[in-house]
Amino acid sequence: MKTSYKVILSLTALVAAIIAAKGPPQWPSILQRCSTEDPQFEKCLKKVTTQALQRIAKGIPAVGIRPLDPLRDASFSMVTGRGPVIVNVHASNVTVSGPSKVQLKKVAYDKKSSTYWIEGLHNYVKMVGNYRVKGNILVFPIDSSGTFEYEIRGALANHSMKVGSTTRDGNHGLINFDVKSIKNHKITLKDTTLGTEGSNAVNALVNNNWDVIAESLWDPMERVVRELYSTALKPLTKKFALKDFFPPTLTGRTAAEAETVSEINEEPVSYSFSIHY
Repeated sequence: MKTSYKVILSLTALVAAIIAAKGPPQWPSILQRCSTEDPQFEKCLKKVTTQALQRIAKGIPAVGIRPLDPLRDASFSMVTGRGPVIVNVHASNVTVSGPSKVQLKKVAYDKKSSTYWIEGLHNYVKMVGNYRVKGNILVFPIDSSGTFEYEIRGALANHSMKVGSTTRDGNHGLINFDVKSIKNHKITLKDTTLGTEGSNAVNALVNNNWDVIAESLWDPMERVVRELYSTALKPLTKKFALKDFFPPTLTGRTAAEAETVSEINEEPVSYSFSIHY
């Protein structure tokens, strides 16, 4: 019996030693930060945000973030249950390209709500993939599947992320996304089951009623975007909290003085997100 206790104690000590040796996760050096005590905090924040968008878009293997622009192999489902458009939509093998190429208008961190937010202009975003849609558009039934291409130009949007004091905070890492205005957007559908004539009819039905369809789908689509990117950034947010994102003090060079780091992963990697509403 004593031998068993010794074995258990030895194993416990070994596990404790491994945990102690591993220590807390280290903030990736590729992502520059701003001290909340920096008198030029807002200027610093805009600079590091620009850098972070470029680097996160390419992926940061050190913390498990894979490339997000383009974001590949996403899937999601949406349902609209009221109004003139009642449809079930499922999209798969989706690629989203262009969101990181954003013109920053405003960048801020609100200490009171612990929210990091960006207002930015997306000049061009493109989404392509496979679709399956069934339901009614106005008085017209639709049952179609195939490929789609959705393009957005000149979208002004607010983006925000909750930064909790601990990683256990239920709201920590949650992304919010709200489009304020769009210059234009269009969708092209190619039904792969109905032949050329049927595919053209589906595409015409959707595009002739695109304004009312977009209005019905916009809220679910914004929720999909929020969930996709909250999930995509989870490898970072599950390890780091407020004091890591915005430390009171920084040692060494400040972010404003830091040189550009070239530690960027160029290898395209795809992974799946499944979002259902």
